[in-house]
Amino acid sequence: MRLAYLSASSGLGGAERCLVDLLAVVRQFEPSWCLHVIVPSEGPLPVAARNLGVDVAVLPFPASLARLGDARARIGLPLARRLTLAAVRVASYARTLARCLEDIRPDLVHSNAIKTHVLSTAAAPRGVPVLWHLHDYIGARSVSRVLLRLLSRRCAAAIANS
Repeated sequence: MRLAYLSASSGLGGAERCLVDLLAVVRQFEPSWCLHVIVPSEGPLPVAARNLGVDVAVLPFPASLARLGDARARIGLPLARRLTLAAVRVASYARTLARCLEDIRPDLVHSNAIKTHVLSTAAAPRGVPVLWHLHDYIGARSVSRVLLRLLSRRCAAAIANS
């Protein structure tokens, strides 16, 4: 079994700690499985993954994608402008991610953040199930809520911590 995990952060916040715990358990109970983590930069998460024997690929986010988010954004022109400016970079990054995933040949793509939920639906190879691991309050995020609903057909399953 080949699993690809996508993280939008290379730090060790709550979602990333959960991912490290998951990697450790999978490694313990299925040591023959090939585990791959894709992160936007070097940092504590890729270090922890490598310490577990997990392959790590670093695919840097373009600056416009790294800054993009609607957690504190108000709907209106500033957010619409940022989304429009980021669209080309997001599409380019999705193609780069798709090539990386083609090389990995995963049996499952596990997404660990809102940005990677969106990217996973575009980048996962056809026929490969996508799992969204929800860590955020989606209802409070106006753009993410609508976008994830639109993209949910490509998601085989979603899990949430609470």
